[in-house]
Amino acid sequence: MSSIPTLPQALTVFSRELFTTLFHPRFLFFLPCLPLHIPVYITGSLSERLLGIPGEEESKAQRKAVCSGLVFGIISSFCGAKLVKISMDQPAWLLSYIRKAGLGFLTIREGVEPIRGARKVLSLAFMMYLTTRVLFRWHNALIGGSQFSITTEGCLSNFNSFKEITGSKAAILPPLRSSILIFCDRYRRLAASWKILLGVLSPASSDEKAAEISSITRPPIPASNPFVKRKEDTGGDLPRVAAIHAGTQARMETRRIPSRTLARQLFSARTEAEYIVEKFRLTV
Repeated sequence: MSSIPTLPQALTVFSRELFTTLFHPRFLFFLPCLPLHIPVYITGSLSERLLGIPGEEESKAQRKAVCSGLVFGIISSFCGAKLVKISMDQPAWLLSYIRKAGLGFLTIREGVEPIRGARKVLSLAFMMYLTTRVLFRWHNALIGGSQFSITTEGCLSNFNSFKEITGSKAAILPPLRSSILIFCDRYRRLAASWKILLGVLSPASSDEKAAEISSITRPPIPASNPFVKRKEDTGGDLPRVAAIHAGTQARMETRRIPSRTLARQLFSARTEAEYIVEKFRLTV
C-alpha cells in the first residue's frame, strides 16, 4: 500500500536517480553536444509558453517546433562555419604534405582567386549541412527526440512507490529503440523524483484545495475550428452549447497549478484507489 513519502525517502530516491542518470552511458556520450542544445531547449519552452494560443495544443507544438528549429539551424550553421575557418588555418607542415601528394588544388589557399572563392562557398555550405545533420542524428540517437513527454501524473505511474521497476517491455524491442526507451524512462524517473521531493518539502498549507483541483479533473473541450463548416443551431441546444463553451473558456483561463502542490493529493488518491481495488478483489 503506497503512502505519502517522508523527506528522507524522497531525498534518498532523488539522489539515487540523479546519480544513475548523470552516469548513464547515453548521457555521457551526449554530454559533448549538450551545451549546443541547451539554447534550443530554452527557446522551445519559451515559445510554447509565450507564443502558443491557450487551449490549442497544436499551435503550441507548431511554435515550439519552428522557433527551436530556427535556433538549432543557426547554432549548427555557426559551428559549421567555425570548422571551415579552422580548416583554412592549416599549418605549414600539413600544407607541404598535401602539395607533395599533388592535392594542393583541393585546399582553399591554392588556385586562382575565383576558384578559391567557389571552393570556400561550397565548403561552407557542405560543412553547415554536415554539422546540422550530425548534431541532429546525435541528439535523436541518444535522447530519442519527441519521446520526452514529462508530466507528474505519468511519472508517478512509473515511480511505483519508490521501488525499482523490474522487467521492462523495452527488452523485446530492437537494441537502439530499447536503449532510447530505457534512457527516457530514466529521465522521467528523475523528473518525477524531483517533483515529489519539492512536494514533500513544501508545507501542507500550500497544497491545492479540492475546489481548485476540480478545474483540471477533466480536460477542456477543444476550441472549435473556424475552418470546419457547421450548421448553425437555432434550436433549444444553443444555450446548452454556449454554457459548455463558457465553462471550457473558464477552465482554459485557470492558472497553471504547480506540480509540487499535487504530490500529496496524488499519493493519497493512489492509496485510496489501491484500497478500493483490494477490497473489490476480496469480495469477488
